[in-house]
Amino acid sequence: MSPQEDALARRVAARLGARVRRELSLPEYARAAVLAPIVLRGGEPWLVFTRRPDTLRSHPGQVSFPGGRCDDSDGDGDDGAAATALREAEEELGLPRAAVRVLGLLDDVPTAGSRFVMTPVVGLVDAAADSFRPNPDEVAEVFELPVARLADPSVVEELGTVERGGFVWRVRAYRVDERVIWGATARVLDDLLPLLA
Repeated sequence: MSPQEDALARRVAARLGARVRRELSLPEYARAAVLAPIVLRGGEPWLVFTRRPDTLRSHPGQVSFPGGRCDDSDGDGDDGAAATALREAEEELGLPRAAVRVLGLLDDVPTAGSRFVMTPVVGLVDAAADSFRPNPDEVAEVFELPVARLADPSVVEELGTVERGGFVWRVRAYRVDERVIWGATARVLDDLLPLLA
């Protein structure tokens, strides 16, 4: 990794390590993990997103981070969530696991209809290995957005609140150009963007 990438990785990992992570245990929910991939473009952090195919049964057409259900083979706890996120990013994007430096985990996020507790794993993608090869069965499109643009208050739309598992969350949508990021992915952004500022 370049010196800029290393400095960003150390800064974000320190911020993640300094916070108390909210872990949810909802017995009726399955476990899942996603990778929130960061890439450096022109010295600035960008986030990598996918758009799910319209043909999928679960969350068709939505913008998401690469991820999926945790398998027993992935292990338990933080290491298991990271293993799931890296496995899914490799399956969905063709992103080699060795090309991602895991920086830490964000708060668990429950999803509404699909009933998952999702653990977001923050990772920095080595710029030398970020040529994505999306799996067309799982990914309709891969795109990147600059963190500075996502952090602009003018792209955020407040939609109210929702309660899941005894916790209340703000519901927001991020509207950047023709892209709309909402739901669990927007809640991950709510936690992640302040750490990247």
